[in-house]
Amino acid sequence: MSAIRLSAVCAAGLLGVSIGAPALALDPSAIEHEVAGMNASLPAMVSPVLREEPIRFNGAELDYTFTRVGHRAGEPSAPAMAANARRYLLQRLCDDPDTRQMMRDGIVFSFGYVDDANVDANRVLINESDCAVLVK
Repeated sequence: MSAIRLSAVCAAGLLGVSIGAPALALDPSAIEHEVAGMNASLPAMVSPVLREEPIRFNGAELDYTFTRVGHRAGEPSAPAMAANARRYLLQRLCDDPDTRQMMRDGIVFSFGYVDDANVDANRVLINESDCAVLVK
């Protein structure tokens, strides 16, 4: 697994959402090590209006949270951002061999979009079954 690949795919948000996952074939300590490496540079602005927060891993879910910084009238809400991001993230995660294998091994990817006050939280969860129904 590549920390660079994970960051690139996910830099476009796990709040404790629990969904069933099969037993992991991956070594959770290896994932925790990769997450710690990525977190060394977080939080960080990934666009003029989005800040990526530290990534969390609970043993079965990788959680990426993005904060909308300085929300202004006319900009999309956090729920709208999450809805728009789902298609993009689904395609990227399912097309990437490394992240697809992680999902086959039981990892769920979670992306959250919140405002400066942590309001309007909205989550996008992507797992292997989402990829199975993806129409190419």
